Amino acid sequence: MKPAFVILAGGLAVAGCQSTSHVPSLRAAAVSPQAIFPGGQVDISYGLQYEGAWSDIESIELKGLPDNTLAAGTQTDMPKPSSDKRATTAPLLVQEPAADGLYNLSISVTYNGGREVTLPVGQLRINDAPSEIEFAQFEPGSHRVSECNNVIKGQFKYAVSDANGANDFKNPRLFLLSAEPQTQVALLFAQDNFTSVRGQPALALNEPTKSDATKELVSTQMSINCDGPAPVKWTWQVEGVSQFGNAGTPVRIGSEPVQYFAGE
Repeated sequence: MKPAFVILAGGLAVAGCQSTSHVPSLRAAAVSPQAIFPGGQVDISYGLQYEGAWSDIESIELKGLPDNTLAAGTQTDMPKPSSDKRATTAPLLVQEPAADGLYNLSISVTYNGGREVTLPVGQLRINDAPSEIEFAQFEPGSHRVSECNNVIKGQFKYAVSDANGANDFKNPRLFLLSAEPQTQVALLFAQDNFTSVRGQPALALNEPTKSDATKELVSTQMSINCDGPAPVKWTWQVEGVSQFGNAGTPVRIGSEPVQYFAGE
């Protein structure tokens, strides 16, 4: 505080107080590179201007990254420049998973006894990493008509990985590639939640739900008709889309073929 003088009636001047609060501001800032994949490194550069005592600057924290990379341990504490005359560059490893999209980054500067100011430093695009279906299988993978009674309970499992988060994989379907000999899909599944993929019968599967993990095992319960013709070999495939945040068009992802057998 600086002394000030107020003129009262009669011409008497008395000392008062006048605020001289200083607020940090940016001299310069940059984000480089401006686009990375999850797991990549980005350099955050900035310089501060502050007219108060440099020791007033208490801490600096990066803001604006997606929640799932923060939960994965991406460090957001930023170094304090050595003085208001110097800039600093902080290398930042963006841990997987990291949701794709365009993010406005800023630094939150704490100073002078807990006051805070938020200053923009630039934009960072986190690119989409396509999903991958690591494996898919029926459980059980076969049945014998002679050993079952109408319907058996089973499940279909698939494991998906995605560096943006497992739940980046959307709209999974199990669709029929072929049957030997040719038969109707209804002879295998005793359920009616069928759709179609490029004109072929398809069964809706459960979606992954985890944004904070790069891998997830997903199960879908199903009822399997076991009193149909035999022997039959069905060949299926899992298909879905790798969902972009705001970075482009979704990409179709497929699994390796998966077989199910009906024996006599």
